[in-house]
Amino acid sequence: MHSLRSSFAVAFVLVTGAAAWAADGDCRVIVACKGDADNAALEKHGVKLESVRGSIAAGTVAPGRIAALRADPSVAYVEEDGIATASAGKPAPAPAPTQPSESTPWGVARVWGSDAGAGLPAKTGDGVTVAVIDTGIDMNHPDLAGNIDAAKSKTFVTRTSTPDDDNGHGCHVAGTIAAEDNTIGVIGVAPGATLIAIKVLDKRGSGYWSDVASGIAWADEKGANIANMSLGGGASTTVEDACTSAANGGVLLIAAAGNSGDGDSATDEIGYPAAYSTVVSVGATTSNDGIASFSSSNSDVEVSAPGSGIPSTYKGDTYATLSGTSMASPHAAGMAALLWEESADAGGSPTASSVRTTLGTRVRVKTPAASFGAGIVYFPIP
Repeated sequence: MHSLRSSFAVAFVLVTGAAAWAADGDCRVIVACKGDADNAALEKHGVKLESVRGSIAAGTVAPGRIAALRADPSVAYVEEDGIATASAGKPAPAPAPTQPSESTPWGVARVWGSDAGAGLPAKTGDGVTVAVIDTGIDMNHPDLAGNIDAAKSKTFVTRTSTPDDDNGHGCHVAGTIAAEDNTIGVIGVAPGATLIAIKVLDKRGSGYWSDVASGIAWADEKGANIANMSLGGGASTTVEDACTSAANGGVLLIAAAGNSGDGDSATDEIGYPAAYSTVVSVGATTSNDGIASFSSSNSDVEVSAPGSGIPSTYKGDTYATLSGTSMASPHAAGMAALLWEESADAGGSPTASSVRTTLGTRVRVKTPAASFGAGIVYFPIP
């Protein structure tokens, strides 16, 4: 599932179309109940429960019993709990994690406008909380640890006890959002923002839509202002409902548009959750402000951001350079954190809706819109 482009890995998360079968031949499903899930009633239908959160239950059931389960008047719907897999290639093995002197990645400089001599931004994302719904975060990384709210961080992955990143993808995303301004490594778009690590994908970059939905709900419950989802694939009613609920709760949801681009802006490549109306879909650009060849295009792309050859933090206290719309989305999430702080400091009352609107106006306008959306996110007033 992964490919290399110009010696760097294209990082994104896709959902496979294959059925999610358990080892014993049962099918893994999400059961949405009309009220709170009744464990005993579901078990009578043969559901082997693995997780229950309010009205949503996930587990396995024999294929022959799904029809009766769907017919139960207390059940709203039953859908396959799709499997998500990370297609990010791995960078070359890193040497011992000696921390390098701090540098500003080109994408961060481009968002700030400092590549054009504008200097550092007046805001840092201070007071804004950004949830990273991904493979977790390296909780002890010296360039991230000071910005992570460990008490609110959580894993939803079976057989893991912490939200620590054992894959690397989520840690890379987190660094682009909020790597600290601390003399080492790299600096994020919003180095003063607070991060919540929400682990929904395992060390192989695989996870279930039910876990993604739980992660979205957790971000809402824990008061995240913004949630970044550098993941995607096919449609899921459960994830769509979770996005709607979180957006209604005041969370600004931002997601990678997808890495299925064919170089033709006239064709549509649709990925979810980015394509849901409650989510900001972000395309990827290159260092010359062109659209990245892998970036998916469609009418739902809202903005674009740097996503090609992006250096950032990585697991094991190291750093890596990756590419993909997975890397573009956190640039936009960091930008949103700056705008949130800017609005608050100006005496406003920022909301997910107001910041989303502003995000679409603070851009370097580029065309076509199917690839760039409103344009490339840019913090200084154009």
